[in-house]
Amino acid sequence: MTIQFRQHGQRAQNTARPWASVIVNNYNYGRFLPHAIDSALAQAYRPLEVIVVDDGSTDDSRDIISRYLPRIQPVLKSNGGQASALNAGFAASHGDVVLFLDADDVLFPSAVSNAVAFFSEAGTSKVQWPLAVVDQAGNHTGERRPSQPPPEGDFRQQVLERGPSNVPSAPTSGNAWCASFLERVMPIPEDIPYYRSCADEYLYTLAPVFGQVRTLPQPQGCYRIHGGNVYSSRSFQQKLELELAGYDSQCRAIGATLVRNGMEVDTASWKRHSWFHRLDRAVTDILRVVPEGQDFVLIDGNTWAAPREFMGRTVRSFIEMDGEDGGPPAEDELAIARVKVIRESQTRFLVLAWPCFWWLDEYPRWKQFLHDTGRCLLSNDALMIFDLRQPSATRSGECAAATAGDRHG
Repeated sequence: MTIQFRQHGQRAQNTARPWASVIVNNYNYGRFLPHAIDSALAQAYRPLEVIVVDDGSTDDSRDIISRYLPRIQPVLKSNGGQASALNAGFAASHGDVVLFLDADDVLFPSAVSNAVAFFSEAGTSKVQWPLAVVDQAGNHTGERRPSQPPPEGDFRQQVLERGPSNVPSAPTSGNAWCASFLERVMPIPEDIPYYRSCADEYLYTLAPVFGQVRTLPQPQGCYRIHGGNVYSSRSFQQKLELELAGYDSQCRAIGATLVRNGMEVDTASWKRHSWFHRLDRAVTDILRVVPEGQDFVLIDGNTWAAPREFMGRTVRSFIEMDGEDGGPPAEDELAIARVKVIRESQTRFLVLAWPCFWWLDEYPRWKQFLHDTGRCLLSNDALMIFDLRQPSATRSGECAAATAGDRHG
């Protein structure tokens, strides 16, 4: 998808460079709003417009917005949720590249310049990047969201076959969108409760269908954790329940948009590939097999965002560095050595989740070591659970299912 100047943006027609729009969406984040607006205005890239959408705030947000006139374009509206705010901001924008910035986040000065450079390549619908995590006061925690740069490439067929939540993405403020893509899929449906707080999921899902997704590996801004985040403040279980509750309505909305754009899809089949339904099954199995009060090692590629305290159980990383998941081992022997260390630490259970099933091919001697030294209690399409204190129950090295029908793949 090559950038094409938007016909309703008269300014874009007078310059050879694409216009960029940074749209700040705000609801009662007055205490953070100046930082977001300042970071948008401080972008090195020009030509640029900054639009601030206030979604019916009841704090001092509108007084703050008024202080920035005429450097910004305000959009003041009654409360309607995130989908409504993003729709209103996009309708007011003129940019060929669009960034939606949450009012509690900030962008680094080079963010727009770095993103726009990728849109010169034909077929790009979205550019994404990780965000550095900061606390309420703006202090860096050392974490990133997501912890690893999300993948780039052509995910069109994957989305068409599997539906929502199957292509990892950065949060709202970690994306830039080609406006010609947004024009084909917006407005985001405002009658779906899920999109009141997670409207960006609609765009995450659809972008790969309409073009390539590109990734900047280094953070281009900050994601603020402050306890009042609409999504991040929820517990792991609350997030999972929200995603499951909103899944069917998401499928209907996304399916309707694809049909409107001439693409027929089987939305009924998407549930078989649903990330969150698979995660729900995996969590149920862990709670059934790993006793309460036990700790376990979780190998998931850091994709679950599972808390350390996991429903009465303690989660440990396979390799831990500075309190974070250290990623996969460099080679088989290091993986084997790590299992030995885990056993000596008296940790009993090791859980290998489906995002890391590739480890079984990448580390064949490690795989054999697991089967030779521990007992595989359960194996299915979502996870494998090993008891490192029990000897293997099989001679062939095959993973024995704990109950009939557990193994699906």
